[in-house]
Amino acid sequence: FGNVKAAARFGRLSTKLVEERDLDPAATAQVYSVASSLVLHWSESTDGPISKLPKRGKDIGMLGGELEFGFFSGAVHIALQQIRGVPLAIVERDAREACLKMKEFKVDGPLNGTKPHWQYVLNMLGKSENPLVLSGEAMNETEHLNDPRMISRSSIQRLILTNHKFRL
Repeated sequence: FGNVKAAARFGRLSTKLVEERDLDPAATAQVYSVASSLVLHWSESTDGPISKLPKRGKDIGMLGGELEFGFFSGAVHIALQQIRGVPLAIVERDAREACLKMKEFKVDGPLNGTKPHWQYVLNMLGKSENPLVLSGEAMNETEHLNDPRMISRSSIQRLILTNHKFRL
């Protein structure tokens, strides 16, 4: 813990090994999503090479049938788009597409983590009744937090929601 330089080296090594060894879609999606969301953004610009990892992880994971990490990569892609300042209309389009696919394939974990991002963007675009409440087309804040599937992830979900509410 606390050694950001070593973590960044291991993150870069993991992505390099995936690319050099042509690993299976599950490993690729997992490495790209974890490296870009938990490690590399601490030491590299989000506009640099890591900006492409989550989308590649999503595409490779989906094509290879690795839905959980493929969609998790998609969620990371949407979060990084917001951080990087990509136009909200583009982020909303990508979030909508990702959430609808997650719902279609019944991949609830990444879906429940992505809905707050999508609703935040909708709120920022003025497409909600109350811009300070994360309720609208993508989700209902109260229902989301009271959903039994959220109990195991409630602290993470509350953190995501709180983060977006402070940003509003």
